[in-house]
Amino acid sequence: MLKLRAIVGASARLRDEALAPLVTAWTGAVRRTADPGELRAILADVDTPSLFGDPTLWVVRGSEAWIKQKAADLAPLAGAEALAGALILVAASLDGRTPLAKGLAAAHAISEAEPPWAGLRWGEATSACKMWISERLGSHPAGVQRTMLCADRLHAHCGEDADALFAAMDVLMAYAGEGPVTPEAVEAVVVGSAERPAWEFSGAVLAGNASKAIDLLHAGQGMEPAMALAVLHNELRKQLASLASTDDAAAGALAGLKGRPNLRMVRRQAEGIGRPALVRLLAGIIRAQRQLRGGAADPMLEVETLVLHARQLLAAGKR
Repeated sequence: MLKLRAIVGASARLRDEALAPLVTAWTGAVRRTADPGELRAILADVDTPSLFGDPTLWVVRGSEAWIKQKAADLAPLAGAEALAGALILVAASLDGRTPLAKGLAAAHAISEAEPPWAGLRWGEATSACKMWISERLGSHPAGVQRTMLCADRLHAHCGEDADALFAAMDVLMAYAGEGPVTPEAVEAVVVGSAERPAWEFSGAVLAGNASKAIDLLHAGQGMEPAMALAVLHNELRKQLASLASTDDAAAGALAGLKGRPNLRMVRRQAEGIGRPALVRLLAGIIRAQRQLRGGAADPMLEVETLVLHARQLLAAGKR
C-alpha cells in the first residue's frame, strides 16, 4: 500500500463510499481526524514502525485552506510505499498545479469520488443521473414501482446534486418502510411541500425560523403532521449522537444510521445549539408524537405549537 492516498470529490457521501473499502482492507488501527493542527506528529507516526502494536491508518479530512497550508508537508509522501502506517487524505478538491497533486497523480494515488455524470454534457448528464438514481433506488429491500418515474421526480427536485439526491433517497426509503418505493411516496416526501423536501422543515425549525417551517407545513398539498415530526425527531437524534461521539461511525450507530455518515456539519450545528436545548426539543417532539398517537383534535396545531416553542427555546439559548 502507498504511504499517502487521496480521495477527492465534491460529494461527501461518494467520498465516504470510496473510503470504505480502503479502511476495510487495513488490518491495523484506524484513526480519524479533520484539519489536524499537529500534522507532523501524524506523519511521524506514519513513518515509525511500532514494536507494541499494529501500524495505524490515518484518515485525514482536509478543508481547502488546511490543504493549502499543509501541502508542503504532505507532498514528500506521494508515491512512497508504506513501511509502517499510512495516510488517506479526504478532500472536496485538490489544486492540480501543486506538487502534492502532481505527485499523487503520478503515483495513481487519487481516487476520484465523482458521480457518473460528472463532466458530461447537459443531456448526457441528465440521462446518466436518472439511471444512477434508478439503480440506487433498486437497493430498497421491498423494491421500486415505476422506477424511472420515481427517478424523474427526484431529478426534477434535486437536480444533479449527488448529496441532495442521497438525502432525498434516505428519507424516501425510510418513508416507504417495508413497502416498495412508489411515485406517490416521492410525491409525499419531495413534492408535497411545493417542490421542497420534508427535511427542509427540520432545517427551518432548528434555525429558529418558525415562519418558514410553518409555511413548509402548509405548502403545496401540505405535509403530514406525523411525517413532519418523524423527520424532526430523526434529525434531533442525529444531532445528539454527533455530540455524544466525535467518531462519525459511532455517532451514526447511536443515531440508527447505516455505514459511516459524514456528520461534520451536523455536529457543528449541534454544538451551536447546545445539548440542553436539543434534549428539551427532543422531549417536546416525543410529547407531540404521543399527542398525535392519542388522537389529537388538531394534529397540525400540535406541530405548529411545537415549532413556535422551538423558536423560543433556540432564541433563549443564543442570549
